[in-house]
Parts: sequence; structure tokens; C-alpha cells
Amino acid sequence: MQVDIYKKNIKITQRDEDYIYKVVNAITKYSKRVTDEASSIKVQVEREKLKTTSEKIFVTFTVSLPGNKTMRAENRGVTIQAAVDTIFDELKVQLERFKGKNIKRKPVGIRQEKIV
Repeated sequence: MQVDIYKKNIKITQRDEDYIYKVVNAITKYSKRVTDEASSIKVQVEREKLKTTSEKIFVTFTVSLPGNKTMRAENRGVTIQAAVDTIFDELKVQLERFKGKNIKRKPVGIRQEKIV
């Protein structure tokens, strides 16, 4: 798994960078395919110049899985940690839904009764 952090118009402290890596490690617990060598996670952190809102940090997580499956979550926040927390919740839901679709299910049909 490859993790890339891109910064635009912002300097990230070591504390924020460690927090991002902590969240990435937490994301890997939800699917085995995230830890695969062919998968990658791209994190983009950007400071926006908005006068209308106080939320000026824009964070995007893009998770690329083998088999051309991509999951993306983005959020704005006052701090990097606040935005990353919300993104973690969004990605957790997406990964659980993805994991549920991959579980093999028995076809639903007519019940077969046991003949005695």
C-alpha cells in the first residue's frame, strides 16, 4: 500500500501528518484489499481562501483498490483533524458497503423441504 500526501497553500505540522497516518492505518482494518501492494491512498490537504465561511481546510482522501475500484471522500473543516475525522466516518461506511457486496450469498429461491 502506498500513501501519498499532497499539500496546497498549507504547511502541515508533524502532529497533523501523524494523525493522517493514524487514520490511514485505521482504514486498513476494514478491508484486506486496502493493504494490498497494488492499492494506494492519496490525501490532499488544501487551504482555501474563502471569506464567507470559517471552514478553510479542504481534505480529500482517494482510495484506489485493485480491480479499478476507487473510493473518495472529501470534507471541509476548521482544522485538519476535524476534516479527517469526518472523512474517516465516510470511508468506513463505503468500505463496509463494499465488503458486504463482495461476500458470496446463497441465492434466494424456493425452500426445499426435507422428505421423510
